[in-house]
Amino acid sequence: MRKRVSIALGIVILAIVSSVLLAPAPPRVPVTGDLSAKEVMCIMRLVRADLRREILPALSWDDLKDLPNTFRRYRSERVSSIEVLTNGTVQVWCWRDSSETYGSLYTLRRERDGWRITESGRLVPSGIVF
Repeated sequence: MRKRVSIALGIVILAIVSSVLLAPAPPRVPVTGDLSAKEVMCIMRLVRADLRREILPALSWDDLKDLPNTFRRYRSERVSSIEVLTNGTVQVWCWRDSSETYGSLYTLRRERDGWRITESGRLVPSGIVF
């Protein structure tokens, strides 16, 4: 019985990983301000990695049961815009739906060794939750 469960879990994880890796390229994101293509790529990689962390935060049974829902939320959340602010930081807006009611907001700062996420928050209809 334990062997069947581990095989089934392995197949599910393999299917999820392969669908993430074989997903089509995301559409171009509008950038407000002056950023190179390499910087935009680095920022997008950091934000997507942070969003991915929410898929399986801990290896517990509750997280495994909720895996389809969290994976669906991850796949539906899209980076909608990147804005360069006057203080040298960058804000990245991610929306989960077209009505722009649920999503994420990231603030990044350039440091010596690259970009780093300094703040992140969830966007819900009542406001921003940091």
